Amino acid sequence: MIAKNIISVGLFFIFFGAKSQSDSTFIRGGWFYHVLEKEANGFVYKQEDQPKDCFQSVAEAGWNYAGIEILTKPGIHDIHSNLQLAKRINDAGLKIAVNFLYGDHLSYRQIPEGWPNSYPELKNKVYEYTLNTLKALDSIGIKPGLVKVGNEVDHLKYGGFFLPHGKMYSEKFYELLQIGCRAVRDFDPKIKIVLHSYVPKDNEQYLQGLIDHKVDFDIIGFSFYPHWGGFVKNLPDHLKKVERFQKEIMIIETSTPWSNYSADNITNTNNIEANDYSRSPLSAHIWYSNASRIISEHPLGTGVFVWPSAYPSIADSPSTKENQTFWDSTTGNFVLLPALGIGGKSPVFSLSSVMKDRFLTVDSEDKITSTASKDLAIMFTLVALPKGQFILRCVDNGKYISIQKEKTVVLVSSKEMAERWKPLDHKLGYNKGKVAIAIQSVSTGKHLMIDSKNQLVLSEISDNKSTNTAFYIVLK
Repeated sequence: MIAKNIISVGLFFIFFGAKSQSDSTFIRGGWFYHVLEKEANGFVYKQEDQPKDCFQSVAEAGWNYAGIEILTKPGIHDIHSNLQLAKRINDAGLKIAVNFLYGDHLSYRQIPEGWPNSYPELKNKVYEYTLNTLKALDSIGIKPGLVKVGNEVDHLKYGGFFLPHGKMYSEKFYELLQIGCRAVRDFDPKIKIVLHSYVPKDNEQYLQGLIDHKVDFDIIGFSFYPHWGGFVKNLPDHLKKVERFQKEIMIIETSTPWSNYSADNITNTNNIEANDYSRSPLSAHIWYSNASRIISEHPLGTGVFVWPSAYPSIADSPSTKENQTFWDSTTGNFVLLPALGIGGKSPVFSLSSVMKDRFLTVDSEDKITSTASKDLAIMFTLVALPKGQFILRCVDNGKYISIQKEKTVVLVSSKEMAERWKPLDHKLGYNKGKVAIAIQSVSTGKHLMIDSKNQLVLSEISDNKSTNTAFYIVLK
C-alpha cells in the first residue's frame, strides 16, 4: 500500500520533476539569524562596493524566501527585534519563514528562563507563545508562508527540547511538538509547518514517532552539511529514507564553503565533499545547483534553505562560517555566484586571463582564441554536473565548448560533444566580484591557458596556483 501511495504521490506532484530551476513554486531561501547582530557591530552589507540591504541582494539572485529565527530571551534575537527583519524581508518581495528556536540561545534546550516548570503550565505557555508571536507578525501585516516548530530537536547531543520534560522520544516530547504545531494551525491553517530532523537517514525513529503520535505537520526538513557527511552524491539516499513517510521534503539547513580563507582566529567548519568540489565560489555554485536540482526533481521535494546566510566575521563578532556565508568579511560585498546556485539561476560571465588580461573570444571557424577587447568577449553560462563538474555554453549562439582530437578548443552545437570542466580554487581567490580559478579539462587533466601567441591552449602545467593558468570569472 505504501509503495502504491508513493507512486500516486509522485504522479500527482509530477510537476516537481518537470519544473525548471527557476520555478517560483520551489522554495529557495535562507536563515538570517545574525543580521541585526552584525549590523549592530558595524558591518555594512554591500553589493559591488555599494551598501545594499541583504534581503534585496538575495531576492535579485532568485531567492523567494528569507527566514527569521526567534529566541525566547529578550534582546536582539527576540520577536520584537525580528519584526524589523520581517519588514525588511517583506519590503524586498520575499516570503517569510519563522524558526521557533524555543530557547534562550541557539543551542539552549532547557525550559527558557522565566517560563513555568510545571508541565501543564508549560504546555499552555508553548501554545500561547507560538500563537502570540505569529499575531505580532500579523499586526504589521505579515503572515509567514513557512513555520519551523523547534530546531533539530532530534539532535543526539541535546536529546530533545524543553528539558527535562521534552526528553527525546518521550510522550511529552511529541506532545510539545504537537502543541506548537496546533498553535500554528489555529493561527492560519494555510501555513506550511516544518519539523526539523538533524540527520533523518540515521534517525527514522524520530520521524516514525511523529507519524505514530499523529503530529500535524507538512514538511520534513533536514540538515545537510558536507562537513558533517552531507555529500550531494548521497542526497538521493537521504530522500529514499524519508519518502516513505509521505510528507513533503526539504533541506532546511545547509551551507558549503566557497573559499579557504578565515578572517579571524576561529576555526571554520569548512571540510567539503572529498575530491569532488574545490573551495571556490564557482564550485559552491555548482554544489548548491546540484543539491537544489536533486530536491526539486523528487516528487516530494519542496525546497532548500541555507544556514547561515549572513554570518561574516568582524571585530568583536567572529564567525565559524565566514567562508560559507554570502557576504565577504573583508569588503562587505555580496558573494553572488554561490547565491545564484540557491536561486536556481545560472550566472552569465566572461573569462579573462589573469596573466594576459585577455578575454576568451571565438573566430569565424568557431575556434576559441583571445582578445584584448571586453566587448568581443564570449559570454558564457554553465550547466552544473555531478562531482563538481560543469559544461560551458555560449550565450549568443547556444554552442558548447569542446576539445577536438588535436587538442584545439572549439565551439560545437552538440551538448553530447561538450567538454566537461572542473573549477579548481586558486590562490588569488575572490576579490570584489571577480573569482580567480584554474579550469581543468576532465578528459585530458590539462588546464586552459593563453600562451605567448595569445592562443588558447591546454597547458601541461598542473599547478592550480600558477598565475599562467588562472582566469577571472567576470560576471555580467
